[in-house]
Amino acid sequence: MNRDGNDDDMRLWDQFTSGVVPQPGRSRYKNPVDVPAPARAAKLRHQSGAQQFEFEDDGAARAPSVSLSQLSDLRTRDRNCFKKLDLHKHRAEFAAKRVENRIASAVAAGTTHLCIIHGRGNHSPDGPVLPEVVRETLLASPTCWHVLAFCPARGANGGVDDGAIYVWLKRAQKR
Repeated sequence: MNRDGNDDDMRLWDQFTSGVVPQPGRSRYKNPVDVPAPARAAKLRHQSGAQQFEFEDDGAARAPSVSLSQLSDLRTRDRNCFKKLDLHKHRAEFAAKRVENRIASAVAAGTTHLCIIHGRGNHSPDGPVLPEVVRETLLASPTCWHVLAFCPARGANGGVDDGAIYVWLKRAQKR
């Protein structure tokens, strides 16, 4: 077993998925290494400079100051209160820059909730690119300092099959 416990995770994955067959018409597959085991999810952290995030099993992430009930509120919040950013048909580099710029302008304007629509990647020749670009941008400095939490959006906002995410931003500091 290695230090990260990946051998145990892989053994459990193999044990629980033996005999499982894919649903007809579904070709999406998540690598078990990319999906944290439930026992490890609460302990898994991403360090971006000094800003840390705790990851949940559904792909959500939250700063340590954000409780699970607050994250649940973000998941169920009225979708009309979210400002939207649609990244369909954008290249990865441009999409990352747009996310950074929108977050900076949202914080400056006092906006605390965004819905970033990145799509599912059905039209990308090499598979989905933007979902990972958006998550990495949210976790990277300097953007991470404005982000309190993010989670997959509900179906009404494009969240079916991971097509959008909700982002909760910190309020701008008064000077």
